[in-house]
This record gives sequence, C-alpha cells and structure tokens, in this order.
Amino acid sequence: MLFEVQDLSQASPATVSRCGMVYFNVEDLGWKPFVMTWLNSRRQAEIAMSAPKPDTTISELQDFIFNTFARTLTYKEAECQELVPTTALSIIRAFTRMFDALASTNASPVIPEGAVYKTTQAGENYIPQVRMLAMFCMIWSVGGSLTTQSRRRLDSFVREMDSSFPSMETVFEYFPDLDALRWKSWEEHTDLQKPYAPPASTPYYRQIVPTIDTVRYQYIIGELVRSQVQLVLVGTTGTGKSLVAREVLNHLNADRFVTTELHFSAQTTAKNVQDIIESRMEHTSKKVCNPLVAAAWCASLRI
Repeated sequence: MLFEVQDLSQASPATVSRCGMVYFNVEDLGWKPFVMTWLNSRRQAEIAMSAPKPDTTISELQDFIFNTFARTLTYKEAECQELVPTTALSIIRAFTRMFDALASTNASPVIPEGAVYKTTQAGENYIPQVRMLAMFCMIWSVGGSLTTQSRRRLDSFVREMDSSFPSMETVFEYFPDLDALRWKSWEEHTDLQKPYAPPASTPYYRQIVPTIDTVRYQYIIGELVRSQVQLVLVGTTGTGKSLVAREVLNHLNADRFVTTELHFSAQTTAKNVQDIIESRMEHTSKKVCNPLVAAAWCASLRI
C-alpha cells in the first residue's frame, strides 16, 4: 500500500526514515508547478491582508507570469548575457520573493512621502497597483544579473509589451508611483533632490553621496533583507557592491536586526567563520546559538 502525503511536518523521525522521496529533474519539471504553488500561498496572503478580490488578483498574476513573464524569459535566454548564469526557476523564485516583499502592507514606500502599499483603501486602483509592482519585480528579477548592453536589449523588449514607461531612460531608471499609477524616475527621489550634507562624524573616505544607483539598490535590497530574503550582489570589480551592502546594513532597524560583516580571503577557514559568527551570538544550549538580542541576524559576506 502506498500513501502520498503533502508534507512530513507532523511525522516522527521513525516515520521519516521509512519514507521514500521521488525526485523530479528541474529541466523536466519546469517552473510552472512552482508558480502554481506560490499563487496558492499568495492567495492566502491576499486574504490575510484583507485585499479586495483576491481571486481576481491571483488570476491577473497568473496571466502576467504565464504570458508576459514567460515571453521575457524566452527573450532573455536567447538574446541577453549575464554576469552570473541563472536558471529560469531561480529567476521565477527571485520574482516571487521580491513581489511578496514589495506587495505587502509591511513594505516601506519607495520615497518617504510616497504611497505605501494599501489593500483596504485601494479600491479600483488595487489591480493596477499589482500589475505595476509585478512589472517592476519582473524587470529586476530578469535584468538584475544582465550586462549593461543586455539591459538595453531587455529595455527595448519590455517597451514593446508595455508602452506606459517614459521614453527618456531605460526601464531600470523608473519605479512605480502607486498613488498616481505612473512610472517615476529615480532622479525624483527625495534623497537626490535635497542638498547633500555629510555627517560630521563620518570620515571622508566613508562618505557616500547619493546617486540613482545607490538609492535604488538600497531600497530594493533593503526591502528584501527586511523580508529575510538571502541575496547575492554581482558585478565587476569596483562597482560598489560592498559599499551598497554596508549602507543597507547601516540603515536596518537596530531593534530588529543584528548585523555582521564577514570578509573572505584565500586564507579563510571554516573555523574562522564559525568563530566570528559565534562571537556575535549567545549559546542557548550546546548546539544552538541565537542573536544577543531578540532580533534577526543579518550577515554581509564579502568574497
């Protein structure tokens, strides 16, 4: 007799040891089963946030992913080059995690005075907001690891599907204004409009003048980190990966996060890493460590 179960969350170790696992090759299975599973969980999240018409929202997301997103993935694989190779499934996972982080009532507005993600007061604007956030997340999940030239190719392709973007810059230079339901340039961000005043206590070599790149990367990465999403920053030498990561850590809420920087080199050993991690934590038992305060622990690894 054979039983198929949904999970083993309530199974004892003895039961688990008797279970057989069926493995499906990701190339054969594809990414659509993962999307359907995520859509089911997203529907529950929509209901929990008291969002209007959750079934309509899920239908819109499904149509977007299986049509617009699928076409974009096909184009990326055929016409674009990446700094680090990614699979279709990893890109889909990046999209779903980014969408869950931004399409949430806990998400911060892109600009301090901007609109936050609302559900109960959005009314007829809710579905258009979802579409804009889905497009924004698709652009960055597909284009985040692309070379500069490939980003321009992707920009042209996206504009063929969506003509709502302004024509001045690439689609990477815009963020969704949820109040006005239009795309705004990152140049309009508050941090880029006010005069830069360096902190008096900050050494000259650590001062960071806000630019479009620093502002947009800090926002996107910051929201993903707050949602406890693990990230890999890719780029050529000297593009500011460590600088952006450090700024994100510095702006995290100290009551919610304990931060650490780890610098890897050819001489770094597993024991070094373990000692550094344990030095910033407390042992609650022989094999269990927790942050020194009731907060999440966030580490930046520089390799």
